Amino acid sequence: MKRILFVTNRNILTTSGELRLIKNRAEALYENYGIPTDFIAFSSQDRINSDRKETINAGGDLQTFEQNLTNPAVTLSSYKKVQKTINSKLETGAYGAVILSGNSMAFYAKRIKRKFNVNVCLDIHGALEDILEVSRKSSGIKSTILKALFYVDQIAVKQGTYYSDGFFVVTEALKQYLKERFNITNSKQFYIVPCATSTAPINEGEYQKDRANYRKKYGIETNEIVFVYSGGVSSWQCVEESIGLFKTIADKIEGKARMLIFSHNIDEIKKWANGDTRIQTDSYSPDELFHALRVGDFAFLLRRDNLTNNVAFPNKFLEYVQSGMKIITTPYVREIAKQTKEYNLGYIYNSEIEINDLICYVNKNSHRSYSPEVVDSVLSHNCFRNTTREFAKGFLDGNSD
Repeated sequence: MKRILFVTNRNILTTSGELRLIKNRAEALYENYGIPTDFIAFSSQDRINSDRKETINAGGDLQTFEQNLTNPAVTLSSYKKVQKTINSKLETGAYGAVILSGNSMAFYAKRIKRKFNVNVCLDIHGALEDILEVSRKSSGIKSTILKALFYVDQIAVKQGTYYSDGFFVVTEALKQYLKERFNITNSKQFYIVPCATSTAPINEGEYQKDRANYRKKYGIETNEIVFVYSGGVSSWQCVEESIGLFKTIADKIEGKARMLIFSHNIDEIKKWANGDTRIQTDSYSPDELFHALRVGDFAFLLRRDNLTNNVAFPNKFLEYVQSGMKIITTPYVREIAKQTKEYNLGYIYNSEIEINDLICYVNKNSHRSYSPEVVDSVLSHNCFRNTTREFAKGFLDGNSD
């Protein structure tokens, strides 16, 4: 069986959203289609030496090379070493495709295609402008470095689109963004693969047990409505806005309301809660969070209207779906809004002028009313087995003896 060579400077060593996508996609290709992946990763020494590194069980190995953005000489040296490693691996003839993922990694496409007869795919997780959003919240040398990386990555992707055969993207909107921004021809193949969760059907007995246990833990009364936010505190995640919207809803709905915020940034969140006793915070490991989310009735997934959000697919969406909660979201993450409407998963909140309609929606849907069949349909639609099928078929057909 031919292998995939995956080259990246994203964080695939310790827990992160990009690790979840890359790890689960590679493991799905191996488990479902027998396609193994070897990884070459640039990373900081802290992550390379971390005792919290995760394992990717995709039938291959992992080689790491140091990346240090404050020491260009180290990064340049690693870049050259990686090029030699890529060449030596591809010379064996063991690989049917190379996937390039992360800032400036697309530069490798030209060198690979000029020397080897192998398919090359670019792995794009979001708009290139994402890094500018981060730079605006940074200061000093970090902001300067991030802006420089953005301009370099533009050049890399523009060149890489010419020498690549296809692209992994997380949404249809991201596909259209890339095609328009880089004038990509229709001859290039796009694989839409968002970050998915387990597709195991909801076990009703387990669900009810989890729900009862966590509602008891937080002292939630029988008819109390629970709103949940789960995630980080980056500005684009709209935590402060979620807290503000909760307070507005809680003041106007029929009956009592509680907000539970699950995050590893509790101190920051407490500032926004401003002593409101209806708001509680807690932290969970990813495995336990799966069970804890079942405590809720409604989940906040608010985003602003900007390019980054328009083309994104937040990992949190399917976690919320799997929990059985109704989702309160905005229209600006286009794929999430589309699926929320298509599957009747919640309420798409456009602006404050709709607050009365939102209050009515919460009052009418305050008791769990989701359909396990609908949840299963959403998870199946987005699952890695299904979303990677097209790539796997092309890979296997192109590398058959």
